[in-house]
Amino acid sequence: MRHSENVLIMMRLLLILILMFSFQTLTKADDIRDFQIEGMSIGDSALNYYSKEFIKSSSKYTCNNSEFTNCEMFIALMGPKGIYTGDIQLVFKKNDLNYKIYSITGTIRYINDIENCYPKQKKISLELQSLFPKAKKEENMGPHTADKTGKSTGNNIYFLFPEKDAVYVSCYDWSKEMKYNDHLRISIRSSEYRNWVNNKAYN
Repeated sequence: MRHSENVLIMMRLLLILILMFSFQTLTKADDIRDFQIEGMSIGDSALNYYSKEFIKSSSKYTCNNSEFTNCEMFIALMGPKGIYTGDIQLVFKKNDLNYKIYSITGTIRYINDIENCYPKQKKISLELQSLFPKAKKEENMGPHTADKTGKSTGNNIYFLFPEKDAVYVSCYDWSKEMKYNDHLRISIRSSEYRNWVNNKAYN
């Protein structure tokens, strides 16, 4: 009788452990900080991946607002490490010696081939929807605010989290005047950086 009771207790403990680990897995799937681009997540220090000298030499300052001095930070990777054929962009705050990452973007080039960007965007979007089932999915398309001619467009699918962090999958079709390459970009953005982009970056 005691043996049967011990077996029952062990089975209950095993079930509890299984449920606990299942719950943790589901919780992680809804935490944007577990989503990585080239092994990096928002909140990380870029110094964990690159030297300070390399970061400084790879920076471009393209925004007038001084809160985020590295609005477009281009990292020239030493050969492709993953799916990204374009740049890896990191965003930091002004004078932050720890180089805390507020946004990470990986790009895939579609030079004069924007129509092939959209199927890839849809595929990645479906994968993200499966990875983050509780995130709110939204879409928008329209002229890109960086192009004053109104000829450039951005097609955006993004997944918004309760903390207002977000993951974007976007196809950018640039006009000839902008002299940028058409591309797909996958971006992880913190809520603080999203607020800055939406309200201050291009003012």
